[in-house]
Amino acid sequence: KKIIGALSNKISEEESTAERLVLKKINANCNSPVSVYAKISDGGVTIKCEIFEHSGNKIFQSSLSADKNNFRELSISLANDIIKSVGQKKLNELDVLKDDFTYQA
Repeated sequence: KKIIGALSNKISEEESTAERLVLKKINANCNSPVSVYAKISDGGVTIKCEIFEHSGNKIFQSSLSADKNNFRELSISLANDIIKSVGQKKLNELDVLKDDFTYQA
C-alpha cells in the first residue's frame, strides 16, 4: 500500500477520471474513433475531444474549460454537447468497424 500510494498522482487520477466520464456518458468503446484529453493546470481543467468516422472524417471537435474542482461536471457537459451535436445513434454506430480506413502502408 505504501509503494502504490507513493506512485499515486492525484492530478493524473482526476484527468483520467474526467476523460473516462466523457467516454462512459457517450457509450464509447475500444472501436470508437474518439479522442478525449483532459489537462489540469493553474487551478483549471480543460477537456478536449475529437470524434471521427472510421473513414477518417472528423465529425466533432470541442474544448471546454472550467475550475479544476468542477472537472466531473465539465466532463458531463462535454458529453452532453457531443450527444446533442453527433447524436447517440451515430455514436453507437461508430462501435462497428464499418468503412474503416486501411492500415496498409
